[in-house]
Amino acid sequence: MDYWRLFVGLALVVIGLTIGLAVLNIPNSNVSYGAIVLIGPIPIVVASDVAIAIFVLLIAVIFLLMTAFLHRVEDLKFGEDSYPEFQEETRIENKTEKKFGGVVLIGPIPIVFGDTKLAVFALILTITLMFLSLLLIFGWLI
Repeated sequence: MDYWRLFVGLALVVIGLTIGLAVLNIPNSNVSYGAIVLIGPIPIVVASDVAIAIFVLLIAVIFLLMTAFLHRVEDLKFGEDSYPEFQEETRIENKTEKKFGGVVLIGPIPIVFGDTKLAVFALILTITLMFLSLLLIFGWLI
């Protein structure tokens, strides 16, 4: 882990929060705000004004383009041909059978998938956790 980058990132977050709190404490100030959350390609924008929303979207597009450009430059700079010792070798793979199972809850509808034993175990675990959460929500457990 690169501790220097971690320190700089956390320092920037603390500085940004400090500036934001300082601006909010100024009396009689006209403060506009804007934020964007990218969940995959879907932007969620929160802003106090349409102009701020457009500005935040433009900044997000600039950051996305810069990220794509930097990844492309890195791929060109450090391609597979740059390191011949890491070229693909013939490997003998051990064939092991992997078993899995799980439950996805979409509202009240369970979607069960995977190996029978593991899927049944996951379903029983899901029902148990749902029952415990209902007990906690309605206060019957405490």
